Amino acid sequence: MPALADLDGDGVLEIIVQTWTALNVFRGDGSVFPGWPYVFNGEGSGSEVYAPVVGDVDGDGLPDIVVVTTVDQFETGRVRVFNRNGVSHPRFPKTLPIGQPAAPAIADIDGDGRNEIIIAGQFLNGEPGYYDKVWVFDLGGPPHGPVLWGQFMGNAKHTGTAVPQSGTPPVYYALDITATGAGTVTSNPAGINCGSDCTESYISGSSITLTAIPVSGYRFNGWSGACGGSSNVCTVLMDRARSVAAEFVRIQHSLTVSRTGSGTGTVSSAPAGINCGSSCTAMYDTGTSVTLTATPASGSTFSGWGGACAGQNNPCRATTNADSTVTATFQLLPPPVNSGGGGGPCFIATAAYGTPMAEEVRYLRAFRDQYLLTNKPGQWFVEVYYRWSPPLADYIRAHDGLRTAVRWMLAPWVGLSKRVVDT
Repeated sequence: MPALADLDGDGVLEIIVQTWTALNVFRGDGSVFPGWPYVFNGEGSGSEVYAPVVGDVDGDGLPDIVVVTTVDQFETGRVRVFNRNGVSHPRFPKTLPIGQPAAPAIADIDGDGRNEIIIAGQFLNGEPGYYDKVWVFDLGGPPHGPVLWGQFMGNAKHTGTAVPQSGTPPVYYALDITATGAGTVTSNPAGINCGSDCTESYISGSSITLTAIPVSGYRFNGWSGACGGSSNVCTVLMDRARSVAAEFVRIQHSLTVSRTGSGTGTVSSAPAGINCGSSCTAMYDTGTSVTLTATPASGSTFSGWGGACAGQNNPCRATTNADSTVTATFQLLPPPVNSGGGGGPCFIATAAYGTPMAEEVRYLRAFRDQYLLTNKPGQWFVEVYYRWSPPLADYIRAHDGLRTAVRWMLAPWVGLSKRVVDT
């Protein structure tokens, strides 16, 4: 049995219908009233009684809706109380031994100006505890508003008629939502689902809770307008027309390039952001494929990638699904190989003796120029030496004990050089 009541004070009756699975509220034009339906989970509406009642039971001057449901078929039932927007009263539900309950009622049975909720168990074949029992709930508070539909079929005479309460028609204000980026904004009470439905009218004085929900790969960046801050939940008081903007942005990750080796060079990126050199870290949207190009300086060569680009050719690609790093290695090129002498520094000898001006280094350099660079096998040896000796020299230079050992190993070659070369 449906109930009829003017829930929002606009002079038009709403229709409250309790089914086996849900409690529904419709406006007079057939549209769904904000906040409804409420779906019963794991309970039913009884086998015969579908009879909500309506009246102010908590003293806020606004209509509430009271229903009873069956938790199991023959033993317990549940009393539920909702405000007009489908929000459950904080002191309900209550589970009682009422079996398949009778229709509830709302009435001021003690004449104190406050309405009580009356619940009765339904007779069930004489089972003890399921008949001759009545429960009365008094929620107290200030004097209560009117009872709009207080009993089965509306009143004690079961006429099934309702008269709208007189009063000032309510004022409604529009709430407009703008969402940028990828995400949705929903409201409680229902009405906003933006995405698709970004405007709703709410009665003056309503508090509307908005929730911002980003899609995968995005994050909520913040509110503007009638909401502020970066929490994904905000509440708007509808005391006038309101506008709220929600911003969703792509989740970003850092990509950092470092350079190593004896040589020099730069690394640039596409999309732009890295020019290392000077700017070696940039932020990119999740899933961005970043192309890195290594450009060696004059006298240097690029020898390879490490980190997120390890094993790739130049240029390489790094995908920013997490914060990541890439290492670019540059090595010094060997000096030009010719028969004219003056072949450049001796990296290992310089590291061992501490200065390119050491006498031993000068003799070894002269031996290279006069005996190695003048023939094909010697030129090949010098090329290989200059390709691999710079990082080895860096390592030797950093370890005093190793410098001593290298000087000891070079001593025979220094002695030979002193005997055969012209300085």
